[in-house]
This record gives sequence, structure tokens and C-alpha cells, in this order.
Amino acid sequence: GKVFHLGKTAQALHMTVWTKVLGSAMTVWTIAAAIAAVHTCILPTCDAFIVKRRTAKPWRRGSPVLPVAQQELEGPVKVFFDIEVDDDPIGRLVFELPDPTMLPEHTQNLMKLCTGERRPIDPLCSYQDCAFEFSPQYVEGFPQYRWAHVLKGRGRNAVGRPTEKIAEPANLRSLSHSIYGGTYYGLKYDELLEGGGVMLTMPLGGPGRGSTRMSIVRVGESPQEWKERLLLNSAVVGRLESGIETLHLMARQTSAPPKVIATGVLGA
Repeated sequence: GKVFHLGKTAQALHMTVWTKVLGSAMTVWTIAAAIAAVHTCILPTCDAFIVKRRTAKPWRRGSPVLPVAQQELEGPVKVFFDIEVDDDPIGRLVFELPDPTMLPEHTQNLMKLCTGERRPIDPLCSYQDCAFEFSPQYVEGFPQYRWAHVLKGRGRNAVGRPTEKIAEPANLRSLSHSIYGGTYYGLKYDELLEGGGVMLTMPLGGPGRGSTRMSIVRVGESPQEWKERLLLNSAVVGRLESGIETLHLMARQTSAPPKVIATGVLGA
């Protein structure tokens, strides 16, 4: 009886050992198969991805974008804004920037916000769907009307770091124009009287300085006591080429703020 009992015990021990050996073998085979699959399927994909990342141009939030192509800055550039009021399209404004090299950073920022070329990276870097300021100061007929229409943008610049202020002091020193009450900069107003004397400007002081804020200023149509004084502490970068009727509709609306529904650089 004892011999038979020992035989049963030996058999059980034998089976236990073989079970563990076979289980270990299956585990090793599973691991080996997994490693083979990694080498066969996954690693080539990873290698291709790594090569692609190494050859692609890296981007980090806040890194500067490439400057506008030099040929785009050598001559006059035209930008446009399609405007609607209360979901009703009212027309297009076209501005000529006679000398983009005069204030290149300000001008490039304007152009890139118009084209929206940085929008895939930062959706806020665009003038599209931005509304103009809307209050009695910006509606013709009210005594507070200031003969200008301000588009603030979204405060995210399209050149340099998105929130860093643009400053070009060296350029501005050579582009200052003194008038009664102070100084303005950039293009000289009396050389840009075509198109009704409507100027495209950017603030050089106060809210929105060095950012996405811009103004459409009706210098030529303003009362005598205003005129060039409307340009104080601003940089004049362009003039209205066409769309004066659209501007008048913008100025006289009272139902809703004018809104940019499309914008870009003509011929780009």
C-alpha cells in the first residue's frame, strides 16, 4: 500500500513538473512571437515616423514663423476684408499697403492675420470672424462718433511670439510726422489722398499697441477740427483703394457690429 501511495505521489509530482515546464515553454514562445511581431510590424512604422519627424521642420508654441517672401514686400500689397452686418453681406474693403518694407513687422503681422496662415497652429491668429467695435463712438450720426472703425482681432500676433508686443523703434524714428497736437508715424497722409483719404492704421500706444488691433480712419471725410489729428500715436500703413460705399454702410449701421467674414491678400 505504501508503495502504491508513493507511486501516486511520484506521478502527481511528475505531472506538476511537466505542467510547469510546458507552461514556461508556452510563455517563452508567446514572448518570442510578440518580439517577432514588434520587429516585423511595429518597429518599421516607428522608424518611418522618426525619420519623418527628423526631416520635418520642428515647431514649438511661440516660435517665430518664416517671414513673408521677399518679393511680397518689395512692392505695393493689397489686402481685403469682406464685411457683413447682422448676417447680411454688405461688401468688400480693399486696402493698398504702398511700402510694406517701411514697418515690416507690423505689415507682415497684418498680412499673416489676413491670410490666416498660422491659423492651423493657433486658431486665434486670424481676422476672420472678428467683429469691429460697436458703440456710439463707431456709429456715424451720434455726437460721440470718432470717424474711425476699430478691429481688435484676438490679440494673438502672427509673427514672433503670439503674445509679444511688436516694436520697431528704429524704423519709427525715421517715419515720424509732426502735426498740431503731437506726432503720427508711417506713411504721410497728404501723399495718400486718393480713395477719400481713408487710412489703415495701427496703434503705437495705449490699448492694442504692438498687437492685432487696427483702425480704419476716415481722415478726409472728418470735420476740419479732426483731420490728421485722428492719426496721433498711430502708424499709417495703408489707404483704402476701393469699398468706400461698404465703409459708409459700416459707419451707419445700428443693428449689429460689422463683422469680417473673409479676408486675405490679393494676388497671393
